[in-house]
Amino acid sequence: LSLAERVELSARISVEVVAYAKRLTDPPVRSPLPAPAVAESLVASGDGRSYGVQMMLRHAPSRSWSGWITWTISRSERGAAGGELRRFEYDQPHVLALVLTRYLGAWTVGTRLRYATGSPRTPVIGASYDLLADRYEPIFGPLLASRLPAFAQLDLRADYGIGLGPG
Repeated sequence: LSLAERVELSARISVEVVAYAKRLTDPPVRSPLPAPAVAESLVASGDGRSYGVQMMLRHAPSRSWSGWITWTISRSERGAAGGELRRFEYDQPHVLALVLTRYLGAWTVGTRLRYATGSPRTPVIGASYDLLADRYEPIFGPLLASRLPAFAQLDLRADYGIGLGPG
């Protein structure tokens, strides 16, 4: 389910808001068996949901420049069928992106700066030493109770068109 609204503030500036919700039926989850066969460690019997809102401001000041900024606020949860839902391993509640594109004849060059909150993780709260294996084994805290640090990413892009238009 999604609901969107786009408003043209001027000939070159627009704002768009999209709200969405998705229910997942039978996504893969870990098998409830204590020792499943390797090929049966995941079974398609889970529940899940994703929901959020994305806001976008687009600006095209001229024919040779365009850009936009987006902010997405979301939540993604998964769990065993009939069980309690928990954060999905790739849940990122906040994603901010800034895109700038320049058109130079047959060339298009651009950049994207992206900032996102880190994915959930299960913290290691200690360790025990396994004398027989001569190694430390982690002691895990609550499942997906902390997050990796937020991160930023910068992408650069260049395209050259070779005249493959409608023929």
